[in-house]
Order: sequence, then C-alpha cells, then structure tokens
Amino acid sequence: MLEDGTAGSVFVHCWRGADRTGAVIAAYHIDRDQWDSARALQDAKAHSMSFFQLPRQDFIRNFHARTMAPESASSTGTVPAADPATAPAMTGAK
Repeated sequence: MLEDGTAGSVFVHCWRGADRTGAVIAAYHIDRDQWDSARALQDAKAHSMSFFQLPRQDFIRNFHARTMAPESASSTGTVPAADPATAPAMTGAK
C-alpha cells in the first residue's frame, strides 16, 4: 500500500502515533530510501519513539531492505516477514 502510487495518501498510526508508527516508517526508510538502521532509529526517536520501546528499537536495528525488486514482490504477493510482536497496525500516510 505504501508503494502503490495509485492508492493516494496512506495514514500510518498507532495509539500514541510514535512507537509502532515509528517502526513502520523506519522500516520504510531502510527499504525504500536505503537508510541505515542507525539513521532510521535516530529519526524514529526524533519523532517521539519512547526510550523504553526496546523491542521496536531492536526491530529497526535488525531490519534489512528486501533483496528482491518491489515489482517482483508485488507480482508474487510476497512481502518481507515481520515479527508479530512488533508488527505495527497500519491504516492509510505519515
């Protein structure tokens, strides 16, 4: 949904709008903008990710960009696996 240019705006949010949302946006920056995990984590913290969100911070530190082209992933319907404990709730853009 974040990569579909025809979908329009996408709203990513969680209860506080910083922790799970920050993890999703950090993963997006790592995957799509080739940010390293340190930069993505710094950005999430700058946007109010709580210091005690250790599982989400670990998720960002260990997240790697997909190795296949986005077109291949979308045509097969596969997406990178996420840790269910840290998987964010996503609705519509940040």
